Amino acid sequence: MKTRIRRVFLALAFATAVAAAPLGGAAAQSETGPDIAVIDIQRLLRKAKAAVDFTNQIERQRQLFREQISEREKELRAADQELARQRTKLPAEAFAEKRREFEVRFVEVQREAQTRMRELDQVRADGRRQVHRAITKIVAEIARERGIGLVIAQQGQIVLVKSALDITEEVLKRLNEKLPQVEAPVAQD
Repeated sequence: MKTRIRRVFLALAFATAVAAAPLGGAAAQSETGPDIAVIDIQRLLRKAKAAVDFTNQIERQRQLFREQISEREKELRAADQELARQRTKLPAEAFAEKRREFEVRFVEVQREAQTRMRELDQVRADGRRQVHRAITKIVAEIARERGIGLVIAQQGQIVLVKSALDITEEVLKRLNEKLPQVEAPVAQD
């Protein structure tokens, strides 16, 4: 609740400062444009070609992995059913040994699934970092070009009085030019 109140207060303070800027003249704006800009990182991550393509690559790998695990689970279910059928036919020690072997296979499949999911999560995080680094460089470029002293990452409620403060579309255009694709390494089987 306190965080929400703080965000609303900051948004109102920012809107008031921006609205009052024309009254102050050159103090709020340089000759090349405003000293403040806003960027919507989430919109960039949703619309940038590299981010969208990378997300699709990860989802294809995740789906392939799910299919592989599903197949392994089918095999385990069949082995479990076969083991249940053999329970009355095998001596107790032989059945116990087969049961242990089955449990080892089961644990291996679980470990493999967890390892692969962690690997996919790591690949996704690496790709996002690569896109974020590119965004940061492009924002710095635009800030230098326009003489912008402060770029605010829009999170939550920011009320923009002047749409010229929002540089998201320009960043998106340059990002699509400079980083059209991020390759997701193919997960190993």
